[in-house]
Amino acid sequence: MPFFRGGAFFVWWAICWELIAGILLILGFLTQIGALIVIIYAIKFLVFYARLKHPLGPTRQELFFILCIALSLFITGPGILAFDLPI
Repeated sequence: MPFFRGGAFFVWWAICWELIAGILLILGFLTQIGALIVIIYAIKFLVFYARLKHPLGPTRQELFFILCIALSLFITGPGILAFDLPI
């Protein structure tokens, strides 16, 4: 099956999770779960930065900034206009 060749499955897996996290954060629905997904990906990219470095990819400073934003959302929870309640 060509879908599983060359690590394509893991690329599509990552795309799906990042899309889900982005939609959750934009809509304000299950904000802390979306922030947790972003935290996991930001830490993963920071740890494997040397191996995953690409000219179009984010720098370490940008990844650290994304991690700080996601941690803030995870700790404080959704805002007053969000659909969900804090965990």
